[in-house]
This record gives sequence, structure tokens and C-alpha cells, in this order.
Amino acid sequence: MARAPGNEGLDRVLATVVNVEDSSYRRIGARMLILENGSWMGGISGGCLEGDALLQAKKVMLSGKPQVVTYDTRQRDSYQIGVGLGCEGRIDVLLQKLDAADPVLDRLEVCLRLREAGTLLTPIRSALPHDDRIARSFFASEEPDHPLLAVLAEDLRRVAATRRSEVVVASLEDRGLEVLLEYVRPNLRVVVCGDNYDVYPLLAICAELGWELTLVGKKRKLRKEGLEAVGRILEPAELPLLEPDPYTAVLAMSHDYEADKRVLQYCLTHQPGYFGLLGPRKRFQRLIDELNLSEAQVDRVHNPVGLHLGAATPEEIAVAIVAEMVKHFRGGDGRSLKLKQGAIHRRGAE
Repeated sequence: MARAPGNEGLDRVLATVVNVEDSSYRRIGARMLILENGSWMGGISGGCLEGDALLQAKKVMLSGKPQVVTYDTRQRDSYQIGVGLGCEGRIDVLLQKLDAADPVLDRLEVCLRLREAGTLLTPIRSALPHDDRIARSFFASEEPDHPLLAVLAEDLRRVAATRRSEVVVASLEDRGLEVLLEYVRPNLRVVVCGDNYDVYPLLAICAELGWELTLVGKKRKLRKEGLEAVGRILEPAELPLLEPDPYTAVLAMSHDYEADKRVLQYCLTHQPGYFGLLGPRKRFQRLIDELNLSEAQVDRVHNPVGLHLGAATPEEIAVAIVAEMVKHFRGGDGRSLKLKQGAIHRRGAE
């Protein structure tokens, strides 16, 4: 979560969703940073709980003590925050005052900067009153000798394998602890290879989602409007500078056969987390034959790129492409939620 410019020196409270039962708009790991001047960024719900979270944050700023606030929208009590909002779920939110001794934001930023996933441990409740371990977050990789790691070794392996956050109970020394094991992954990086007018709607949607953007295209063809959120612009010859990782999506949409072939060859070697190729199947088949691609290599290519939404305009096509990327990285199946049986989200997981 980015720092708010011009707000240095203000007291800050970080609100984090640490547990969810039944339905909720946001899942474990959703965060809201609240400043003492009343400004805030992020969110823990669809807007229905943020107002009360601001009030609770003021109490935490004054006391300096972390607090877990429970919002149970299943209750029919008219005094219960969230009644009538329709979520029908229970959400636990940890509020912690941040100071120089609590570098949780710095740790999260390091995870994003290094492009490495990790498991963040946060004790959220204790059997002992005023336990100084509460709300002190740390990555498992940072403190290999921390006593909690040995106690939670099996749980940590499970979270790493499933990539699903969860709350577990541990017995440590003379206390029982409830600990959030949060699987934290880097922000999605999207590389758009193309310089025609249809890249701009795609860039705009990706920017709205907060994804990191790189554009590969001929700079002389690009217009300045619509590129404000693009972090890096490369010429096609600079493609080797990309260094994609499992949290990178690359889209080849230059409408130029040779240019797309170069991007395809690069991605088959460097294997980003997602590779989408704009264009019809017969065009891709030509590439398959020309490059003698194996079945495994073909399977890694999303072509035609995007979900089947009936998209016709560049803006609608951009929506279809972004929807497929969300599906790919979040593990959905792309069906209409109306047809899905059971809960929308897996319980306890983002």
C-alpha cells in the first residue's frame, strides 16, 4: 500500500481484514490505511464499514493498543453495524497503530519490490492480556528463528502450497495465539506489446485496477494522452529488458505478424505467468507451424485472447482480456456467478 504524499508525521492506523465467515465484499488481507486527519486509502468492504472503521481507528490512535473489531452482518440487532447491508457475513478487522517500530508497510513494499511471494504472520489475538506479540507482523523468510515458525511449520507449508490465507491457533510458551497466515503476492505486472489505438482502453482498465504497466511499442506512434499510468515505455528492440516473472502478464497485440512472433518466441523462453495473443486461431496456427511449437507450448498461449463476452469494440475487447487475466491469476472459472453453486469465494481465502 502506497504512502500518502504530504502526510508524513501524522499518526496512522492500519485496518486489515483478518478473518471472514460466510459472505463479505472483501476477503482476508484487504487493507485500509487511516490517517489522523481523517483521510484514508484502500478499503475493507464495499463502503459500508469504512465509516465505523474511522471511528474505531481514532480510539486505537489514542490508546496505542491494537484492537480486533468484529462486524457481523448476519445479526438482526438494529444497533449492529452493517445490519441490512446484505453481505450476510462476519468480518474481523485488526486495527493497529503504526509507528517507527512497526515496519509492516515497509515489509509489504519490499515484497512488492522484490517480486517475491511470501507468508506474512500476524498474531491477532492472545490468551494473555496486553500481549506485546499482538499485531507485530513479520514474513516467515525474514525471521527463520522466530519461535512461531516451528509451531506453525505444517500450517506454513499448507498456506504456501495452496496460496490461500487462513487463521490458525498456536500454543506458544505460556499463551495461546490466534495467528493470521497471509499469503502475500506481488502486484500484477502487465506488459502490453502494441502501439495502435486499441491499447489505450486496455491500459486505462489495467491502471484503474492498480496493476503495474509497461508498454512496448514504437514511441513515435504513441500519443501522450492515456499513457499517464504507464510506468515504462520500451521500443520493440528493447523487449529483452522485460524479465517477466510468474506475476507478469504479457499481451501481444501489435497487429503485426512478425512483431507478434518475436514476442511469442521471447515469452516461450522466459515464461511469464500469462501470455495472451490477439488475433484469430488461423493466424496462431500459422505461428505454430512455422515455429514447430509443442503441445505444451501451445497450451501456454491464450489465443484468441480474452473471455467470450461477445465483445465488439476495442473497449469491450479490453474488458474481455482483463477479465481473462483476473480469472487466470485469481483461479476463477469464468462462469456466470448466477450458475455457480455454493459460495462465490473459497472460505477464508482471498
